Amino acid sequence: MLGVTLPDQATAEQQDWVRQLTNAQGLEFDKLFANVLRASHGKIFATIAEVRAGTQNDVIRRHAKQANQTVLDHMEVLEDTGLVDQQTLADVAAAVNPPK
Repeated sequence: MLGVTLPDQATAEQQDWVRQLTNAQGLEFDKLFANVLRASHGKIFATIAEVRAGTQNDVIRRHAKQANQTVLDHMEVLEDTGLVDQQTLADVAAAVNPPK
């Protein structure tokens, strides 16, 4: 409907996350899972907001609003585990707000 091509392959970063998670166990897995997901959600949250802010397409704006609410909910659940470390939050902040 919108002519947007979606990726059908995991990125190198996503493949690395799978490798790391596959090799982790127990609490190490739990911490890694929470931090990997929180980092990826934080980055996409900013991207969705940019798309929402910059489009004139009503359908895209509605989907972006729903997507951001869902991603925000997920970030809050991950943070509530107490497993997300401050370095993850700092890394996301640096990624979405690079120095000028």
